[in-house]
Amino acid sequence: MQAVHGPADLTWRQVGDILTAATGRRIGVERIPDDAMRAQLRQAGMPERLLEAVMGMSNGLG
Repeated sequence: MQAVHGPADLTWRQVGDILTAATGRRIGVERIPDDAMRAQLRQAGMPERLLEAVMGMSNGLG
């Protein structure tokens, strides 16, 4: 599965660097366990089906 995020495939670190440049605030990248990510998304109220779709896309990125 390949998600579409724009004209280039970016790593999370590259995204953090772009956001840092755009906002002037350091945006760091931290890898967290899948279970912790699922728990945070559930706590935010994300429906289970969407949560699993997001997890599938994020696991496909480096």
